[in-house]
Amino acid sequence: LAYVTGSHAFKGGFQWMYANTGNQGILNKEYSFRLTSGVPNRVNQSIKPNRTDVRGREFSWFAQDQWTINKLTLNLGLRFDYLNAYAEATDLPAGPFVPARKFDAVTCVPCWSDINPRVGAAYDLFGTGRTAIKGNIGRYVGGQAVDIASALHPVNSSIYSVSRNWTDNDKDYTPDCDLTNPLAN
Repeated sequence: LAYVTGSHAFKGGFQWMYANTGNQGILNKEYSFRLTSGVPNRVNQSIKPNRTDVRGREFSWFAQDQWTINKLTLNLGLRFDYLNAYAEATDLPAGPFVPARKFDAVTCVPCWSDINPRVGAAYDLFGTGRTAIKGNIGRYVGGQAVDIASALHPVNSSIYSVSRNWTDNDKDYTPDCDLTNPLAN
């Protein structure tokens, strides 16, 4: 939206974003091996599934005015930003190494609103439009949508993989221990 008069140029507008992201956490196997020169020495265990659902709403309104008085031009602006992101409740079935898991919904991850001003000025030294001194100062926020909420989702902030040393004494490439026991065995 713009409105222009002789000495003023007013602009205003809005931005709206809705994000819905989900990570299915598909893994090929629950465990994998590390070999050195063909000899197993480590087993990596992973919890599956590890699905996450995160949603977020972000919107902003802005207004700015460019005002010219003789050789001085002022740019004045104001922006309002709002963010509300949340993690959906998650129910995960049991896997080979873990029981079924339930995570409640987490709201306001984060929720915030912010007002950001901007001020700029340009002074035409000789009135010819060729030589000017300019300066500005402003405060800006970066769009987040679901980045923070995804990082803080209980599933994503959980440990869902582990590496264990392993010696394959019978050389059958199958761990001969109880992988559900967190202790060395």
